[in-house]
Amino acid sequence: MLHSLEDLARLNVQMLLEFTRRVEAAKCGGSGSKLIRSARRYLQAHMDENISTEDLSRALGMNRTYLCKRFLEETGQTLGHYMTAMKMEEAKRLLAVTKKSAAEIALYLGYSSQGYFGKVFKKQFGITPGEYRDGGN
Repeated sequence: MLHSLEDLARLNVQMLLEFTRRVEAAKCGGSGSKLIRSARRYLQAHMDENISTEDLSRALGMNRTYLCKRFLEETGQTLGHYMTAMKMEEAKRLLAVTKKSAAEIALYLGYSSQGYFGKVFKKQFGITPGEYRDGGN
């Protein structure tokens, strides 16, 4: 139940995040083989977990090497790079639509430290999470 404007704002952010997740899932879920679509859907649904390629292959009931090879063959990028890019896009969305700190976002996305999260973000986009939030987007 909503008891304050803060509750309403929180619900609004949650709805926006869910909408963007569903749009992303629809975009990435429609191409590739059934295996690749399953991997993408699993990753999207478990965005807030620190998932390794081994974890993903176990969840899909297959050999990690086979999954990584198929993913590279079908998408042209490694599974690890795809997983990182997916998390970084989610980080951008969170920075744009929430007031969560970079440390909170890093923790949510399964990064062990804010420093490492910032390093990965900067490598991916050329700016820090703080610069992105301040209008570097």
